[in-house]
Amino acid sequence: GDTSNLYNDIYKLNLTTLEHVKVSNDQGEARQSSYFGIYGSDIFIYGGVSSGGVYKTNLIKISLITLTKSEINPTYAPAEGRSDGSSVVFGNSMYLIGGRPVTGDYYDEILELNLETYAFNNTNITLTTPVYAVSSVVIGSQILIYGGKPRSGTAKREMHIFNVSSTPRTIELRYQANPPPFAYGTTLVAKGDYVYFLGGRNIINQYLNLFYRLHVNSMVFENMNSTIPLQIFQDAGVMVGSTI
Repeated sequence: GDTSNLYNDIYKLNLTTLEHVKVSNDQGEARQSSYFGIYGSDIFIYGGVSSGGVYKTNLIKISLITLTKSEINPTYAPAEGRSDGSSVVFGNSMYLIGGRPVTGDYYDEILELNLETYAFNNTNITLTTPVYAVSSVVIGSQILIYGGKPRSGTAKREMHIFNVSSTPRTIELRYQANPPPFAYGTTLVAKGDYVYFLGGRNIINQYLNLFYRLHVNSMVFENMNSTIPLQIFQDAGVMVGSTI
């Protein structure tokens, strides 16, 4: 999309008062659609697209304590920049899932970036289909990966379970009972045995404001019979206590 007016500042949201406070207004070159994770007291941002449509290959580390920024060039990094995938942090690693390059087909691979050594590792794990706008969330010792849009054709409602802590690591396509209309760009939040699905787009590219939850053990979806105020796509969500 349009990369002419990107932001590079940081805001803090007080979850009690719902007050936004700008805590930093200059964190280097602005970019969008990056891979993102928090490890310890640091924010890590990899890849994405900067102003002018330049795909980035470096890693930005921002301390949440001092708000200082450093730029890191990870070892064994992919030669080409990528954006619009999904990422989660498990242990001391951030996992980069799917996404799209400057040109060519989208990605089906899952890459591991060690956040202590700043080295990439190819997990040799792939999705069934190369996609962007895929969603992911950590639940227990697994990463649940859902949906995504291929370069051509219909968006996917596939669900993968990546057993990240197993030896060897495995990924399996998981059957879903009564799958909901979500297809890509959906917000996922996990708590207990449930993953909550909010918004996104369906297989005919309509924006959604639906709210479902999935019981991970039984793979059964439940319509929460409520809607969120806006139709959202590729939004952000976090579970704090029992509140999303």
